Amino acid sequence: MANPQALWSAQVMLNTDKCVHCGKCERECPLYCVVMVGNKPLLTKDNCIKCGHCIGVCPTGCYSMNDVPVESLPTIKPELKCSPEQVEQLIRSRRSCRNYKSNPADKAKIEQLLDLAHYANTGGNSQLLEYTVFNSKEMVRAIASASSSWTGP
Repeated sequence: MANPQALWSAQVMLNTDKCVHCGKCERECPLYCVVMVGNKPLLTKDNCIKCGHCIGVCPTGCYSMNDVPVESLPTIKPELKCSPEQVEQLIRSRRSCRNYKSNPADKAKIEQLLDLAHYANTGGNSQLLEYTVFNSKEMVRAIASASSSWTGP
């Protein structure tokens, strides 16, 4: 929990008692909402887009968002960092699947994928996305038919 002297932005809390003055937050903020003043970070703007960069780079956990508990954010595991070659391989070997199995997809896997999709970039980190899952073959066929008639043969 933040101390009484915690500084507030419209969406980000900063507990200066935890700060080790490394400056990573200032270097990482894409909108320059964080500046180091007298070796301490200061939240200067209310145009924060809640990108989470300050939270992600802070080694002591002094940042949090008022509507996202820090405990709910995944820990970044340095040992799983991808090399440039691995990222290139992933991107270049990606394929679209158009032949599907007849058995239904595992609901837990679908929920996991939907949860992961929320980590994808969105404009201004707005997360104004909704996902609809159809597990009925008839519904999928109807949607495919409607979309192919809209886009042409």
